[in-house]
Amino acid sequence: MPHIEVYTANVGAKDLPRSDVRCFTSYNRFRDPRLNAKIYKVLPHLFIDAEFSIWVDANIELMVTPESLVSRMTADVMVYRHWDRDCLYEEASVCAINKQDDTAILQEQSREYNRRGITHNGGLAACGVIVRRHCDSVAASNQKWWAEICRYSVRDQVSFLVAFPDAQAWPHDPRGTEIKIHDHIR
Repeated sequence: MPHIEVYTANVGAKDLPRSDVRCFTSYNRFRDPRLNAKIYKVLPHLFIDAEFSIWVDANIELMVTPESLVSRMTADVMVYRHWDRDCLYEEASVCAINKQDDTAILQEQSREYNRRGITHNGGLAACGVIVRRHCDSVAASNQKWWAEICRYSVRDQVSFLVAFPDAQAWPHDPRGTEIKIHDHIR
């Protein structure tokens, strides 16, 4: 049986405390509080010593065993396909409209990805659950993802497939069958 660590971050107590998974709570080195939680999500190889890790957003509860998720992997990284959109450019626009990050940064990021030839409608990950094999190639992609988030938007879905173009995306909507998404309590 592989060693699997299921974890989340709740920095700033935005959600209820978690005791069912490992919960990181105390990083405070960045001025942007979103990065203080995001570092755990993006760079698990720095904080977790396991063969596999499964990130769950603080408001997401797994309804399946971690072993069942790992057993279905056909790549070193697995996510669910976003259930509403399939384009990082559309995601960036939605984030700007909803004021989830600075519009100028999101526009700059979209222009840069377009310049790099990143495909429109090329898929979008729902990054609330990320299953990763801890290996050197995944650690390198984690570092690339972190660099994109630090340079551009903290909205991780926009840059995920730039850093992980070969990630496996399960096509079904897991809500209600494999995951439960709770409303933020605080």
